[in-house]
Amino acid sequence: MIFKTLHLAYKGKNLPIGRAVFRKVLTKGRSQRSPEILLPPYIAISELRLMLNTDYISCFRLSNVSIARNKYVWKDSCGRIFENINKRNVIIPYENAAYVSKYYGFKPIKINPEPNIEEVPRSKDAIPVVSVIGHNDHGKTTLIEKLTGQSVLEGEKAVKTQHLVAITVTSADQFSATFLDTPGDFIFDVIRGRAIHLADLALVVVSSEGAEVRTRDVILQADKFNVPVIFCVNKIDLDYSNVGLVKSELLLQCSQMYESGLISRDFRSEIERLVPISALKGTNIDELKKTIQKSVGENLPINEVKMEHLGGEDIRKYEKYIRRANSLVLSGFPPKGVGFILEISKSHAHGIVLTVIVRSGVIVEGNYFVAGTTYGRITGIYETKERIKVNEKLESVKVGRSVCITGLKSLEGTSVDDLILILPQHEAFRLSQYRKQVQLLKSSQTKGVELKTPWAVSLKVNESIYTTQEDEQQLQLVESKLEEKVLDDEDENISFDTRAVKGVDNEKGMDQIEEHMTSIYLKPIEDGDEWSKRSREHNEKLNERWKEKYKMEVKMENNVNIENKSSKRTEEICEKISSECLGRPVVPVIMRANYLGTFDSILDGFELLEKEYEVRISLVHGGIGPIVPNDIVQAEIGNKFAFCPVYAFQVPVHHDAAKHAIINKVVVKSFNLYSDLLEDVKRRCIRTLQKASSNNIRQ
Repeated sequence: MIFKTLHLAYKGKNLPIGRAVFRKVLTKGRSQRSPEILLPPYIAISELRLMLNTDYISCFRLSNVSIARNKYVWKDSCGRIFENINKRNVIIPYENAAYVSKYYGFKPIKINPEPNIEEVPRSKDAIPVVSVIGHNDHGKTTLIEKLTGQSVLEGEKAVKTQHLVAITVTSADQFSATFLDTPGDFIFDVIRGRAIHLADLALVVVSSEGAEVRTRDVILQADKFNVPVIFCVNKIDLDYSNVGLVKSELLLQCSQMYESGLISRDFRSEIERLVPISALKGTNIDELKKTIQKSVGENLPINEVKMEHLGGEDIRKYEKYIRRANSLVLSGFPPKGVGFILEISKSHAHGIVLTVIVRSGVIVEGNYFVAGTTYGRITGIYETKERIKVNEKLESVKVGRSVCITGLKSLEGTSVDDLILILPQHEAFRLSQYRKQVQLLKSSQTKGVELKTPWAVSLKVNESIYTTQEDEQQLQLVESKLEEKVLDDEDENISFDTRAVKGVDNEKGMDQIEEHMTSIYLKPIEDGDEWSKRSREHNEKLNERWKEKYKMEVKMENNVNIENKSSKRTEEICEKISSECLGRPVVPVIMRANYLGTFDSILDGFELLEKEYEVRISLVHGGIGPIVPNDIVQAEIGNKFAFCPVYAFQVPVHHDAAKHAIINKVVVKSFNLYSDLLEDVKRRCIRTLQKASSNNIRQ
């Protein structure tokens, strides 16, 4: 009875692999007579010592892990330096672990724990994925509604596409496809790139009124991902439409981009075969369907799923060896299915909902999966609609289909652009645990080039003024240090700048009620001479203290080489970034949105406002899903330092949260259009600059 009680008290009782099984797997390998030992690219000291039957101190000494001031410090062959206070979280690279293994007489072999997704066989009944792209208000959504016969914006509060919508249509005339409706505004550039990256065919919609700026951008992205393109001219029902003029304009733009080297093809043949349509009247829709069917090849998908790994041999070559790490206890077979996460939303009825497009294999309800570093089991597969209907469950889904999948317990470690891998239960759990270890190692890094995780796919191109690899490495080193030691303190305080106010115009006050915005509480008391004076003095002292402290650390770092190269420019880069970050007025924000992709795009809009007004828009708290009381608590704390409203973008506000907001005088603003939200933040930036300027004049 006592044993049963202790077993139930164990917090990991629901995990497929507990501590006892974990230890048994590692100690079982000691019975192997041959000296071979299988190691992953990264392994924890606590796991390695059990495999080698030794103690912590010996492993620390042999792997060059120093212990000073209750901290464990170690580095890898690339010059990265890691720190941690818990010995169980000391995770060393393969090179260090191999040296320790050789010291005890073993023969280490590097094995890749990631599954080989390229071996998943192609499906014969795959359907194409068509990405509909173009400038905003050119009729993309109306065209998809005509092609699919479904309402795309059903349930939308704003008659405008502001997130990635996926619709799979199957009809009796053998026209089956998955259409991706993309927003056309400039801040959704990453979302459009994600849709084009997945597409087997890109349908570029151009209005008969003429091509716009975003038309040029989508052509560049389609060429970058090497996706076949179909051009169609919409709105030919207008009296002043001129298809020939639009065709000539497209030919001129593409030829200029081709001659300048921006694209690898001139798209002349595609433009000559463009289809004139009217999505509103339904003109030439059947002809467009036939063109899509002819343009799509048989080998789908066109862009195969590829995932980088950290190196290592195939586990199937070394099946006979039992002395191996816990993450390498696997069959080595490819996953049964692979999907790409398009969007992530959250609802009270279904929890976390993943919008997924199947790229290979088959996904069946009840399968175990790994998404990022998260392990879970599929509890439901539904059609991609704004509102999930419980009675319309799907048992399985094949390549090219878009579905909504439930079963993810936590968003921690999972994001859009991640791959969802269908694996056996124990293999999925072990892979997630290994990925968590690598993620923990990444969070422990203090210096050097950033450690990249192979399962985290990023389609956003980061532009940099630094052209050489040395400069980029030094910049990453300084930025990581600033984020840890400087910017965290700025999130909680307001700092004022002595520079002149730029871009201030006669905007209306924050209490103005927009067409698409509502506010629970009118306005808090954000002006106060005493508060402003004390806050300014406190932050000036704080900034001076951090500047002095960081200058001392930079002088010490100048004696350290990064990958055997002298870091002479480190201090210059540090001073440049420090001068840009420190001293800027801070505009705190708490925000929740309906979709994770939209949330990230709005943050990109905040970055543009930061560059324009030279302020820091700090995201204090946020995420996806409805406004909950915890958001109000965070805003209440933030209001002690600065005016900190809560933004709800197309999400509801819980009744308890609304009551809490009214009692504690916290502003909650609901928006349906992203432009209104950015306009409100823009006015706050202007007011903050005006306030900082007036305080400087008083001094």
